[in-house]
Amino acid sequence: MTAQMPRGDLLDPDVRTLWHAVASRLEHGADPGSIKTLRVGLAPAGRAVVAGWLGKAHRGGLRADADGYVKIPVAKVLDALGMTPTQLYVFVDDLIGISEDAQSRRQTDQARQQLWNYAADTLPDNPLLIAQLRAAGVSKDTVGTTVALVEALARIRSLLPLPRPVHLARIGLTCAGDPHYFDLNDAGHGGRLVQMAAEILGRPAPDNPLAERTYLADIGIHADRLSQTVMVLNIDAIGDGPTDRAIRTARADGRLMHLNLSDLTDHPPQFVTAQRWLVVENPSIPDEALSRRHTGPLVCTRGAFTAVEHALLALAQAQGVPMAYSGDLDRGGRSAASAAGAYGADIHLMDERTAQIAADAGPLTRLPAQVPVLPGPSQVPASSSPSVQTCTIFQEHPALLDLLLGRDPDDPLDAARLTPPPQPVQADDWVPSPGERACQAQGAVDAPSMRTASACEPPRFAVPC
Repeated sequence: MTAQMPRGDLLDPDVRTLWHAVASRLEHGADPGSIKTLRVGLAPAGRAVVAGWLGKAHRGGLRADADGYVKIPVAKVLDALGMTPTQLYVFVDDLIGISEDAQSRRQTDQARQQLWNYAADTLPDNPLLIAQLRAAGVSKDTVGTTVALVEALARIRSLLPLPRPVHLARIGLTCAGDPHYFDLNDAGHGGRLVQMAAEILGRPAPDNPLAERTYLADIGIHADRLSQTVMVLNIDAIGDGPTDRAIRTARADGRLMHLNLSDLTDHPPQFVTAQRWLVVENPSIPDEALSRRHTGPLVCTRGAFTAVEHALLALAQAQGVPMAYSGDLDRGGRSAASAAGAYGADIHLMDERTAQIAADAGPLTRLPAQVPVLPGPSQVPASSSPSVQTCTIFQEHPALLDLLLGRDPDDPLDAARLTPPPQPVQADDWVPSPGERACQAQGAVDAPSMRTASACEPPRFAVPC
């Protein structure tokens, strides 16, 4: 503030409305230097004071509109008073007071703008990435972490193209100080690195985990190519590559094999297409297949598809391998079935008839006789809502295993082995329970002389639950 301008003039009650209007803008996060004009309700005396500040240009005074408001050229007022925007902020804060929240918003807005200017300078080749970061939003608490992310991405960008591929963890350690910084999960920032790769390669956003890792591989960064695996049993291959040879050896030995992403992308096999693959959800199924000496081709996805499952099924589809998918009868199983169906797999043993087969099989065990029988075969509620009467039926159900892999007469968990023989009850020893007395009253039990322990039991299971 200049010494030439009397302090009393600034504190004139007739212009206080102007300072309130400035304070309101500042409280909404405006930078004082960005306030160019304000529409303010000023009395004639207040308009005269402001016109006096502006000098010759407004010697005729400031004209109010029909509502009594005047358009004040704030920037010109500051020039006339010799005030800087910072001095304006201090003056209004001293005079009227600006809330701490408003000051915090202003500081956050300034920090955001500085961040985006810095990002544009640091990553000049990635405007789409910066736009995605902006769209995600940045709070006061995350400005610093976003700056660190931009800097880590900039370090990676400066290294491309790499003379040879490196692992994602090494890039994370070198460019962010943390080998897990760019992990491809919710806790890591791998998604932002994938977005940068997509922009560098000129490709659309990836739509599955395999595409994400392919984009990274194409800029020289390997992710999960050895750690992600898919289990296969009895599949066959006819190619000459290392993966083909390994598949043939495992088949000849009757051995389950884990194929990783590198096997399928760096050395893709040529599969035999004469037999249909059975693709299942749960690792217990190939384990049971080994015990039952199952000879058909089997693939296990372990539930939700990762990059390696997408890679295997895409390769099989491209080569014309017929496939059928079977999973748990629940929401997760149906979601995985939908993903498998996108690769041409038929949906197998996941219909109402399959559910009815499981229901008709009855309880899985009635042993020991002194403990209650479980209230349903291989089932848990599929919804926490009591109004939703649906149940999960798991693939491990003996009836479903028999349908998938063929019956095993030596199965120790076959329901027939786990049902005790009926125990006759002598008439002299029989004391009816309250439930049995109710059955007697309804005519359901006529004579106690020869009945089994299961007589008059209520039905324990129905489909739906």
